[in-house]
This record gives sequence, C-alpha cells and structure tokens, in this order.
Amino acid sequence: MKSLGFDFNGWEDLTRAIGALIAIVAFAGSAWTLWERRQHDPWLRLLGQAQGRLRDAGLDVPPTTPPRGLAALLQQHFAGHAPNPQLRAWLLDLEAQRYAGANSRSTPGKPHAGVARLRRVFKQLAWPRP
Repeated sequence: MKSLGFDFNGWEDLTRAIGALIAIVAFAGSAWTLWERRQHDPWLRLLGQAQGRLRDAGLDVPPTTPPRGLAALLQQHFAGHAPNPQLRAWLLDLEAQRYAGANSRSTPGKPHAGVARLRRVFKQLAWPRP
C-alpha cells in the first residue's frame, strides 16, 4: 500500500479506510437508486402497460400514442364498437388524469392517488384478445 501513496501504521487504519470506502459506495448506490426511481413517471408506466395490452390484442399502436388516441384506435379496430366500453372510458380517464392537474379526484399531499386508482381499475379491466 505504501507504493500507492498510503501510509498505514496498522490494521486499524486499514480497516477504517476500507470501512469508509464501503460506506461511501453504499451511500452513492442508495442515492443513485433514489434518483433513478424518481425518473419514472407512474402515469407513463401505466400508459405503456395499456399500449402493450392493446398491441397484444393485435392493434398497431405507435409508442407515442396518447390515451385518447388509443381509445380511437380501439374504436376503429373493432369497426365502430369497442369490445368493452369501460376500457374506452378508462383510457379517457387516464388522459384526463394527466392533463387535469390538481383535479378533484386527487388527494392533497398524494399527487399520484389518481394514478393508483387507475392502476387498480387497469388490473380489473377486460382487455380485448387477438
């Protein structure tokens, strides 16, 4: 270690240095994980899941299609009648959640409460099959 420029007098110094290095790496890892989590918008995740379900059903869904566009594609694909009117309503509600801002369905202090409600409904919807 002396050849690297470290002057340790005993094992205690070396142990402290390794412990400090481990603590710094752990702190950096947890900070990066926290930062990474905040980069993912729950609304966009839900939209991506809906797009995937509709792709699985045979619809040609571009990745930039908003919920209103998905509802229109659904209507168009099934010749004017959606297989599940609740699905179309859910897609329009998803769009309203994104653009309504602080709407009446949001709980103060819980900005993603509306998305959580939409996520629960998402799991219960009957999605079209191919």
